[in-house]
Amino acid sequence: MITSFTRTVWRLSALVLLLGSAACSSAPKQLGLPVVGVNYTDFDYSMSVYDTARADNRVSSGELTPFSAGGQMCCFDLPRQWQPGMKLKVRSYKGVSEGGKWVRDDVTEQLVEIPRYEPGELGTLWVLQFADGRVEVLNSMVSPEHPQWTGSVKGWPQPSLAYRTKIWKIYYDQANGYVKLFEESIRNLQLNPEEELRDAWNHAARRRPDELKRFRGPDDPEYKKWLASSYESSLADSKKQLEQIAEERPR
Repeated sequence: MITSFTRTVWRLSALVLLLGSAACSSAPKQLGLPVVGVNYTDFDYSMSVYDTARADNRVSSGELTPFSAGGQMCCFDLPRQWQPGMKLKVRSYKGVSEGGKWVRDDVTEQLVEIPRYEPGELGTLWVLQFADGRVEVLNSMVSPEHPQWTGSVKGWPQPSLAYRTKIWKIYYDQANGYVKLFEESIRNLQLNPEEELRDAWNHAARRRPDELKRFRGPDDPEYKKWLASSYESSLADSKKQLEQIAEERPR
């Protein structure tokens, strides 16, 4: 005998099945993926990814220093189902500097094919910039150092010898500049003591007035003695630092 309770259970079961079926059929057709840019070059770069069919579907990698990766930028929509021949437009902005100052961006644009990914694979959209101008994009659940990484270059960017030497030279030149500065200060104190004492006193009065309280003025013999000792000590420290940096030259 079918009771009213049994009928109620059947109706509820049918409703649950209906709702479940509707939920499955309404699964989103797009995957919203975070975007990470990776710069394998010795230039500053930023890359912007564009959907050729949707003007509002675009994301920038943010600015990337040489041989670096950016953080996750949200978000770029990819179809849940990969299709052969799927392409994205990537615009690359290469920062060009002269004398250590940015002067312009060289802009290039290319259509890049997306390698196959599994249906519904919610990974990260990686945008990879290479020194030869190539760009790769791929939807991957793993990052470049992972054994299952499918990018053409395995691992994170590794600075080239030329780039490491370039950065090293900045520190070397700075340290060498301090050595020359204190050598010149010592020479000036010997050849033009009144001028050097006055200039050093005025500079300290603006920057470090507390260190002058124990002296009567720039003509105080104790001040001259203290300044000469300070110069010698600073020169010794600068030479030591320069030697250490010289030993650390990239090879």
